[in-house]
This record gives sequence, C-alpha cells and structure tokens, in this order.
Amino acid sequence: MELLVVLALILAMSALAVPQAAAGLDRSRTRAAVLHVAGRMAFARAQAIRRSASVAIRFGEESDGFVMALFADGTGNGVRNAEIASGADPSLGSAERLSDLYPGAHIGISDPRAGSNPVRFGTSRLLVFTPVGTASSGSVYVSGRDRTQYVVRVAGLTARVSVLRLDPGTGEWLPL
Repeated sequence: MELLVVLALILAMSALAVPQAAAGLDRSRTRAAVLHVAGRMAFARAQAIRRSASVAIRFGEESDGFVMALFADGTGNGVRNAEIASGADPSLGSAERLSDLYPGAHIGISDPRAGSNPVRFGTSRLLVFTPVGTASSGSVYVSGRDRTQYVVRVAGLTARVSVLRLDPGTGEWLPL
C-alpha cells in the first residue's frame, strides 16, 4: 500500500514538472534561434569583407513562414532581387527556415506592441552588408511558441548587430 502511495506521488510530481520542462525547452530554442539569426548576419558581414563585394541575406516569405538565404553581388552594383532571380547574384547556400532548425521558433511577431511586420529592411526584404563594413538598417523579429519575442537590430553605418528581448510586463526591449 505504501508503495502505491509513493508511486502516486511520483506520478503527480512528474505531471507537474513536464509542462515546466517543455516551456523551458521552448524558451531555449527561441533564444538559440534568435542567436542563429544574429550569427548569420555576422557571417554575411564577414563574407562581404572577405569577398570585397556586397553580401545580402534575403528574407523570403513563403506560405509556411520566412526563409533566409545568402547571396553575393555578382555584378558589382550591389545585391538586387532582379539579379538574384536572373542568377547574376549567386546564392551562397541553401535557404533555411528557423522552425526547421529550432521547432517552435519562427520569424514573426507574437506581441502586438512590436507591430505587424517581422522583417523591416525597407520594401526589398534584403539585408545588405557592404565590403566597407556598413549595412542596410533594420530589424528582424523572432517569436517562440510561448509568445517570447526577440528582435535582431542592425545599425546601418556600423553594421552592428544587437539582440533584444521584449519584457512582457513592462513592454521594454532589454538587451540579451
């Protein structure tokens, strides 16, 4: 009888712990996803300097979410969507979707205080890094299954990348 009581207590405590562990896993996946986006930006900047040519990350919107892909300037006039389509600006690898790499995380906005457009680099959705160390200014928002909200911001003049987290209680963006 005592063994049954102990087993019942263990099962009850396990039932309480599993949702907390799953929520923690989702938060860590979202954090890893936003750091991955920031890392891809750092890689693109390094490639632009190494190649002495502009390198861009294109954020393409598909029916099941956004994909990121890197492209290099093949014509000497910057990376352009028309030249990507024609093949003049070549791809530097395959496109990747955050939710494929980090289940539950995606490029998107879960908190209405952040606005509605998750990719803000002008109308082209191209984040371009130049060989002199500058970039197009803008932001990419990353959201998690638990509505955790992050933003990766790029300062154009310095190409500095910063990652911020939205505090849901105060509505403030805090450094990661």
